[in-house]
Amino acid sequence: MGSIPPMTSVPSLSIHPIMSTTSLSSTTGTTAAAEIALTGAAGPMSRGQTSAGTLQPEALNNMNPIGSSELNQSPGAQAPPCSSSSAMQSQVSLKCVAATSSNKDTHSILKQKFGFSAFRGPQQQVIESLISGTDCLLVMATGAGKSLCYQLPPLVTGKTALIISPLLSLIHDQVMFLQSRGVAACSLSSGAAMDALARAWAGEMSLVFVTPEGLQNRLTSLQQLHKTHGVCLVAVDEAHCVSEWGHDFRPDYRTISVVRKYLPGAPILAVTATATDTVCQDIICNLELNSPLVTKLSFDRPNLFYEVRSKACLQKDLLAICKDHQQRRESMLVYCLTIHEVEQTAQHLQANGLTVCMYHGSMPEGAKMQSHHSFKRDDVYIVVATIAFGMGIDKPNIRTVVHVGGTKSL
Repeated sequence: MGSIPPMTSVPSLSIHPIMSTTSLSSTTGTTAAAEIALTGAAGPMSRGQTSAGTLQPEALNNMNPIGSSELNQSPGAQAPPCSSSSAMQSQVSLKCVAATSSNKDTHSILKQKFGFSAFRGPQQQVIESLISGTDCLLVMATGAGKSLCYQLPPLVTGKTALIISPLLSLIHDQVMFLQSRGVAACSLSSGAAMDALARAWAGEMSLVFVTPEGLQNRLTSLQQLHKTHGVCLVAVDEAHCVSEWGHDFRPDYRTISVVRKYLPGAPILAVTATATDTVCQDIICNLELNSPLVTKLSFDRPNLFYEVRSKACLQKDLLAICKDHQQRRESMLVYCLTIHEVEQTAQHLQANGLTVCMYHGSMPEGAKMQSHHSFKRDDVYIVVATIAFGMGIDKPNIRTVVHVGGTKSL
């Protein structure tokens, strides 16, 4: 493939069509079947493709953990001190776990609240470790069931789980899902309803969600909640942000470990789908995980492929893609790097007869919620947004993700 010119001189368009989706033992995330990246590069199209097919439950059960030397080790190894890189060499047994008399309550709740008859992969081991008070680091692919590992323990213990999550849109998404399942959950954000906060501090919420920035203002209340009703765990969702964002962009990520002082005895669960060994090591050290159970599965997704094409006219190509999806009633996301680009792109699509929503950090909270709900309910099929929207969003019928301009990780 020819060299790609600077992004400032040639428009680019990255598209990630999702051809099919698969529901595993998961409550958040979308399972992609294909990814295509299109840029403004000159030259012929280059393409690399893996074997086709969707990620089925049996594929999860047969998925090998990262590495080859550790495949014969015992499941769920404990991580050594932070100075040792072998902390990432921990494995799990990936077989569905059927109900037994010793874990009947856990399985009955799994069935009643989430509709699953058995755990998949390492879910049961992680859940039981958390209930017993063990810190955990869980690295699994999107759609493999990470969220269930912190959603189930509070229902088993009757205590509250504190979830620290990077984006308000992700928090709203998870709260909506849990409420639809009859699970008491709420956000502790500044815009939270007073009655929901009152119920949270009274121990009536099974899960409470907060951003790293919001955590600092809730520590005293959380401490009192822990003393009177109990906090069963602290989950740090999208934990790679501790390393990737915490150093400069969002420094509050580097102070999350202070929660240990206020919630003594509550285990910490760090979950992510994206973490190298170095990032995992940073997570363990920064969150001060104490002899954690480290579970890291392969990132290999044989149902994904990458494709690069040269593009001539960004607006024309994007309009065609969006019209096609709206006519077929298939959901899609259009990401832009700046708020100005979001507004310009949305106006362009609307001027050409498409119904789209916008989502970015400068919008009023009510407007963001309206966009989110309209997208979830399929009132609108296209959302134009910055990366303030989308991480971990649970919507199984998203078929395409378009990046207007190169992605930041390209």
